[in-house]
Amino acid sequence: MSYKSIFVNIDIDCTAVAPIVGYAAALARDFDAHLTGSCGADIPLPVVAADGIGAYDGETMAIERKEIEARHKELEAEFAKALSGVAVKSQWQASVFDPTQFLVDTARAADLIVTANPKGGHFRAIDIGNLALGAGRPILVAADGADRLSTERALIAWKDTREARRAISDSLPLLRRTREIVVATVEPDPDSYVSSSLNDIVRFLKFHDITARAEQITGQGEDISNAVRSFKADFVVAGAYGHSRLREWIFGGVTRSLIGDTGLNRFLSN
Repeated sequence: MSYKSIFVNIDIDCTAVAPIVGYAAALARDFDAHLTGSCGADIPLPVVAADGIGAYDGETMAIERKEIEARHKELEAEFAKALSGVAVKSQWQASVFDPTQFLVDTARAADLIVTANPKGGHFRAIDIGNLALGAGRPILVAADGADRLSTERALIAWKDTREARRAISDSLPLLRRTREIVVATVEPDPDSYVSSSLNDIVRFLKFHDITARAEQITGQGEDISNAVRSFKADFVVAGAYGHSRLREWIFGGVTRSLIGDTGLNRFLSN
């Protein structure tokens, strides 16, 4: 398994395109993958009048559409400029559509989605949680300020769930390039079952010629970020666990903690 198609998301209000494009381009180069730059942004819903009738201002919406389309062209040019001199095959896609849903819909053509932390509201930036749970593809969220991903050290946040198992399988191409890996679980009362499951993952990775060690950490799931920093990991691999309640995603503690930790490189899979 390898990554042969990588998508890089660029939020429409992104002020520095080069770092995230460079981050994704380095991965595309390393894996000999095709790189697709992607940007979606939508027009806010119309104001609803007191009588409950939507006040559609066609002229205003047309102006907003033109502004979005103009910005898309600017970002396409910046994307191309950032790839100047980089030996990576690439293309650009953009749409006046909900940014998260646009990426979910087009992710069928991706092996991996790369994105920076979102900067902007619902109509102009992706929602990492909804993207991770809806795309059916792994998401690599770059830490703030990162322009490349080092693969010296990685921490796998382990919990015996379908999502965590999927995340490990999806991250194998990256893990094969990683020098030091710890498979860690954070539990208030680690027991023999937890120890056994950790050892099984270490053994699974060895089948793939990947060396790792297991570690049990006493604490709560939200403490995983501290474990990543304590290990000095370059990135963390985790399953994105959540369920929908009244159209809102309710996330598990580890997922919620990692989504909010913008200082880490996070590989999330569902």
